[in-house]
Amino acid sequence: MSQFRQDDFTFDLQRFADPVELTFKDGSLYAGDTKLDTTTENSATHYTLDGENYVINSSIELNHPIWVSGSNTTITINSGATLSKGDASSNANYNDHVIAVKRGAALTLDGEGTISYTGSQSSACGVKVTVAGEARDANSYTAEKATLIVNGNLTIEGPGYGVAGNGTRHNTSITINGGTIKATNTASDCTGIYNPQDGDLTITGGTITGKTGVEIRAGSLTVSGENTKITSTVNTPLKSHANGNGSTSAGAGIAVVQH
Repeated sequence: MSQFRQDDFTFDLQRFADPVELTFKDGSLYAGDTKLDTTTENSATHYTLDGENYVINSSIELNHPIWVSGSNTTITINSGATLSKGDASSNANYNDHVIAVKRGAALTLDGEGTISYTGSQSSACGVKVTVAGEARDANSYTAEKATLIVNGNLTIEGPGYGVAGNGTRHNTSITINGGTIKATNTASDCTGIYNPQDGDLTITGGTITGKTGVEIRAGSLTVSGENTKITSTVNTPLKSHANGNGSTSAGAGIAVVQH
């Protein structure tokens, strides 16, 4: 009979644990029976999720964004449920997202529901990778990586971007394996996925749309999958303009632009 040492195996107990349901009641976000406190950090008031397996079965309209800091966090949004957030009453530029993935965190999104920024702020997004106040510029290349993985058949949407990084905060990893990522603003430039930072963007499936589907201004882009669709929602010829703080194009499925 073969014998095995205890060190031969590493068990990730989180994978086998029942998910914790996120709900919203009495003006606060709850994880199971636990009320989640808010924290004000870098001018943004937010909730924090850290390294658990969460599920959303009923729609939640947040009053503050969720920041993910755990190295192994999963949020599954089941069919018919929406996780949404509108414009903030103050410090709008620091609250321009529904979910943000912090440095050192790894977030996996799954399910068949929707993540939606429902406000009118033109630069807002559904999911942001890295947050204001974290390591930036030259210091960010050696800082902890922020990782986002999108599985299932989720819809992630925002006025400016579905998913976005930041051109001063590098060392990120974004993987899209399915779902719909879209920008919804019809009045100005909007991009399904905006990747201005030096990081890895991998797309193996899903539908990505905006006035430009994907704009990458730094880092690497890998696209595969016979069912992957990356398209522009406009029927006019390509338009491009200089922009040091946001997307530059409309009319392209994929735009590769110098930052």
